[in-house]
Amino acid sequence: MKSNIKILLAFLIINSSFLIKTNAQTHLRITGGNWICKDGGLVLKNTSLENNSNFDAGIGTVIVTGNAPTAQSKLGGSSSTTFYNLTINKSINNALLGQSVTVNNVLTLTNGKLEINNYNLTIGNSGNILGQNKDRYIKTNGTGFLIRPVGATWTAFPVGKVTFNPARLKNDGTPDNFKIRVEDHFLENGTAGANVTTNVIPKTWLIEEETPGGSNVSMRLIWRPLHHNNNGFDDNNATIAHYTGGAWQDLGGGASVADNSYSSDHRYREASNITSFSPFGARTVQNFPVELLYFYGEKEGNNVRLDWQTATEINNSHFDVEWSKDGINFEKIGEVAGAGTTNEVQFYEFFDDLNRVSFQNRHGLHYYRLKQHDFDGKYEYTNIISIEFQAQAVAYRIFPNPASHYLNIESEDLVGETIQIFSVNGQLVKEFQHQSPTTHLSITNLPSGTYFIKIEKEVKKLIVQK
Repeated sequence: MKSNIKILLAFLIINSSFLIKTNAQTHLRITGGNWICKDGGLVLKNTSLENNSNFDAGIGTVIVTGNAPTAQSKLGGSSSTTFYNLTINKSINNALLGQSVTVNNVLTLTNGKLEINNYNLTIGNSGNILGQNKDRYIKTNGTGFLIRPVGATWTAFPVGKVTFNPARLKNDGTPDNFKIRVEDHFLENGTAGANVTTNVIPKTWLIEEETPGGSNVSMRLIWRPLHHNNNGFDDNNATIAHYTGGAWQDLGGGASVADNSYSSDHRYREASNITSFSPFGARTVQNFPVELLYFYGEKEGNNVRLDWQTATEINNSHFDVEWSKDGINFEKIGEVAGAGTTNEVQFYEFFDDLNRVSFQNRHGLHYYRLKQHDFDGKYEYTNIISIEFQAQAVAYRIFPNPASHYLNIESEDLVGETIQIFSVNGQLVKEFQHQSPTTHLSITNLPSGTYFIKIEKEVKKLIVQK
């Protein structure tokens, strides 16, 4: 039996405990006036709260509790709801969100879970979450996120779906709000593609920052050994993996660490200096058969020359060269044979004749990546690079190349622009401003090797020979 309690008063102020109790299902429906939980407590036993008017949390506590097997304790309504303190204490069933809500002070998880469905749960700037463990957590069973501010101290996100898989973040950059939810799979393409079932924790942590840029995050992702169920994942050789640039990238490996704050069998890996956010996961460290030094592209007339260099190769059959116009959907445009197994440096080159595409598709960005194949059928993707063809290209000349002690850059179009030189490892080694039609630049401090010059959106390869 369901019953409804409608609040039509102008004001109802709670200064002490106020209990709404039933053995079946009750709806507390606020349809007019103000319900003010000033400094007392509102206990919803087997009861849903439907706020269609004005619920003022004051500094009180709302307790969601009950043991009725058919009762759905939902926090919903058409009006935005903010709680000061919220306690979840459900011995049967879970508490549910029926709208996005905010908790400004303390969310206490005493019993049961809080299922957020397709809604967001936001913890205020001075808020906290207490009581979480493998049986009491924020269940991300839909598209909703747990949102919390993250600064220079470790902040817990007690989330999970079927199982408890929390995360902790620490941000040494600009403080920001972060949102997290967990999915119960590890997909080949981050949020799409085939389900990877071996050598991984079969979970994906979807992590986003509210204001992109400025963050410098350390991250801990947490699991229990039973979660990988002996699928080949190695707790002693684990890494956080980040899906970025069209592939999963390992962020450093080693033995996982016990997290005794939850229980002795919880483990985590940590990664630092994270500045971009998308899907994250945990997997056994990948021992790549090819050590790629660089992958580079450059315009030659109306076409593109790609080249790359490897330091070592193990069982390398060949490379597929893949091209895309949108950076998402790639197609194979060529194949280059690998060197098998070697410890000697290998150089590769591929020429893309853009006459194969329509004239109108030649302008704008062109994206390229390599798909490296082993003889046993395994493969890995490289990073994605882009080459831009502008309707009116900037005119410039760089010489000599190779160079030894000096480099000349000639261009009237680039006067006032900043030009950068990077090593093959991506380290910025020189930055200068092109202040006149000709810049005569000393490179005597650069050791012999391969470098890349970034001019506006273009990158040129530079060889330094001493």
